Amino acid sequence: FPDWAEVYAVGFWSGLRSGELYSLKWNNVVFDPDPKKCRVDVKTSYDWKTERVIQMTKGKKDRVVPMNKELIALLKELKLKSNSEFVLPRIQDWRNGKAAEVIRNMQEAVGVQKTKFHAIRGSFCTALLLAGVAPIIVQKIMGHSSFKTTQYYISIVGMDLAGATDVLGRAIHSIDDARKKKTSDQ
Repeated sequence: FPDWAEVYAVGFWSGLRSGELYSLKWNNVVFDPDPKKCRVDVKTSYDWKTERVIQMTKGKKDRVVPMNKELIALLKELKLKSNSEFVLPRIQDWRNGKAAEVIRNMQEAVGVQKTKFHAIRGSFCTALLLAGVAPIIVQKIMGHSSFKTTQYYISIVGMDLAGATDVLGRAIHSIDDARKKKTSDQ
């Protein structure tokens, strides 16, 4: 399953949909000397019904996914061994729509709960939210056309209300500390 491992790893580190992963080309991967400027420009998707690359994502908008160090390293490794315009291997079972079946078989083999291929994308989204990335930024990275979709993931991770007012005490203490410092400096 090494080819599938690459697909699942890029999917997890980027949050791209299956069709976006399948259609991803190297000209949409931007490596920059400044790692903070490395990104994946998501502009296309593979339409499994018509079996062709379309110049549009599901959300009908291009989007940018910033790369973290793990994705940068993984994509650089894939680029070194690539002889294709496509980032990921052209796995026949993937093209035949069996990505979900393959992942379920792998999960069964290792004894974990079975999920859908799309759960990889959901893991990316919830990881961002749990790490404290602002929901509006998560929505933009994920390409959710409606904030309601992002709200679903917010509720999964328990961010919808929990701790929302905790910042008030810290803010008041920060203001008080700044006032005391200003008074003592005078």
